[in-house]
Amino acid sequence: MPDPHPTTTDTDAPFPDIADSLRTKLSCEVIGPGDADWERSRLAWNTHVDQRPAAIVTPDGADDIRATVALAREHTLTVAVQPNGHGATTALSGTILIRPVRLRDITVDTERRRVRVQAGAKWKELQEALDGTGLMGLPGSTADNSVVGYHLGGGLSWFGRAHGPAANYVRSLEVVTPEGESREVTAENDPDLFWALCGGGGDFGVVVSLEIELLDESPVYGGRLMWPAECAEEVLRAYVATTRAAPVRLSAWLWFVTYPPIDAIPAELQGRSFAVVDSTFLGTAEEAERYLRHLRAVPGLETDTLGPVAVSRIDEVAGEPTDPMPAIDWARLVTDIDEEFVKRLLELNAPGGGSPVVAQLRHIGGALAQPGATAASGLAGEYLLTTMGIPVTETDAEAIHHHLDRLETALADNLIGHSHPNMLGHDSRARLAHSPANLERLRRIKRERDPAGVIRGNRPVLGSSE
Repeated sequence: MPDPHPTTTDTDAPFPDIADSLRTKLSCEVIGPGDADWERSRLAWNTHVDQRPAAIVTPDGADDIRATVALAREHTLTVAVQPNGHGATTALSGTILIRPVRLRDITVDTERRRVRVQAGAKWKELQEALDGTGLMGLPGSTADNSVVGYHLGGGLSWFGRAHGPAANYVRSLEVVTPEGESREVTAENDPDLFWALCGGGGDFGVVVSLEIELLDESPVYGGRLMWPAECAEEVLRAYVATTRAAPVRLSAWLWFVTYPPIDAIPAELQGRSFAVVDSTFLGTAEEAERYLRHLRAVPGLETDTLGPVAVSRIDEVAGEPTDPMPAIDWARLVTDIDEEFVKRLLELNAPGGGSPVVAQLRHIGGALAQPGATAASGLAGEYLLTTMGIPVTETDAEAIHHHLDRLETALADNLIGHSHPNMLGHDSRARLAHSPANLERLRRIKRERDPAGVIRGNRPVLGSSE
């Protein structure tokens, strides 16, 4: 029997008979190596990830998922889920990839303040469904990712400092187990599995849908402030002062970015470098501006888009790309920002300084740090440092990895040894996604519930990929 928890290094080892076997069991679309749509269908959103699954299944419902899991067990293969390819890793050799893009139903119950969302639905679709109801979920920085995948990874929301991780608002999950059986999982009927599913990733079952508790929609004031590169140090210091005094209703993210000279970028920004602060505030403009005074005092401001923001358009604040692209991501939790951290971050990643990566600091803490009934609870640190580089060539990739090694070494005194599951790169291991205590518990649950390793999340918690 193959190693049920193999490494994350793929080999080109197709299983052409598996697609044929699946077609005899399923009426939905099945794509295998050699089929006309294979090369397009196997791609991840991050095109730097060259994933090569054994076959791809596009289910029409839970029956197709159950049959796929059963066949995987029969052939000692594994099953992974990627609605849109976000969060992909290279750990797909010998794996049947389920793409639940046809499972997009969203059912809003305004009386119960709940919404049931299927695995293929994106945040954009959920936010459109909630428009006019006076209710909201806890969206992240992009509306292009799947609602289910976001919650399984914990859900790091713009509003997390005030309300906690999005996973804490999951109330039930429709799951196909590693045995190929359907069941509804709640905190009451299976607290261990519920805990693992909500923040532990997709390593414990195939989630067909989940039910989320909704919150009252709040007025939001948010947008972007942007200064030229020469203001970076003053902006960073003002950002630190702002976040140290910030109430939990304010979330602020600092970027150091250089815009490439490409047509997709406005002409006035092409080739230029900036210090950028994106922020959202749950409340009025007058309240928000009081807390943003340190940033407002920095001279040289070139762009100011702050204003009322509809929750359904919250993704426009950060304006993250939605088209597939190559990327090398890295992230670590930060204990605090002191003078040495400021100095070293500016030395290595000041905008315009030749760094091959975009660097971002997210202020976290608040309700995100509180204990709870999910694996997403109790997030350590006051900040989250993330970076992204675009490797057009292999030389680019080597330069990015070298820079990230230098950055991690230079900032080591302020870094925590792990990150957040939603924010890690494609080659990161499970030990970087969770605290040591959480990872130990996740591994115990995985051994108990899926000893054969039938279900494979993006970062398997067991095996040589740890």
